[in-house]
Amino acid sequence: NVWIAKSAKVFESAYIHGPAIIGKDAEVRHCAFIRGNAIVGEGAVVGNSTELKNVILFNKVQVPHYNYVGDSVLGYKAHMGAGSITSNVKSDKKLVVVKSPEGQIETGIKKFGAMLGDEVEVGCGTVLNPGSVVGSHSNIYPLSSVRGFVPANSIYKKERLYTIVQPFSVFLEISGMRKAVPQKTEEVTEKNFSVLTIHFPYGIV
Repeated sequence: NVWIAKSAKVFESAYIHGPAIIGKDAEVRHCAFIRGNAIVGEGAVVGNSTELKNVILFNKVQVPHYNYVGDSVLGYKAHMGAGSITSNVKSDKKLVVVKSPEGQIETGIKKFGAMLGDEVEVGCGTVLNPGSVVGSHSNIYPLSSVRGFVPANSIYKKERLYTIVQPFSVFLEISGMRKAVPQKTEEVTEKNFSVLTIHFPYGIV
């Protein structure tokens, strides 16, 4: 139940468990792990130590370096940078809900990764949270945590939120200027600062 096109290249160290289809001119590289229910389109690249499960990769998709793609669909020429993954299970183990401009869609299932449109670029180290939908030709910046719906032709930048709890004394070094933050619960959003360095003398929760 594994079909591999004659022109596809599969490294000896790769593992493929069916059912799986590997299309023409696709590459399944060193130590790739395909767990089953996978369609790898023509000219697609499944790279070093990348894991696939329950996926459709359209033609010329690239998941080339240390990626996990599970219960997901990646459109034509979508590319996931090194270490970027799809998270397919919510931490509370509840059913995944897909958000759209028309409202919420109940999937009725616990495992649902991401859907990427054509030519989406996902930066290194990014997490696509369960039920994420990214429209075509969008660019996800590295180290982002994506959830919900990202419209087509968008740029998505990470927005990391820090919560500081008493009695931690925190200093932000902003372009060489030091600013004290009061010792109370605060939310600090990285997008407000060109340079952000946080020192935690006692710890962080």
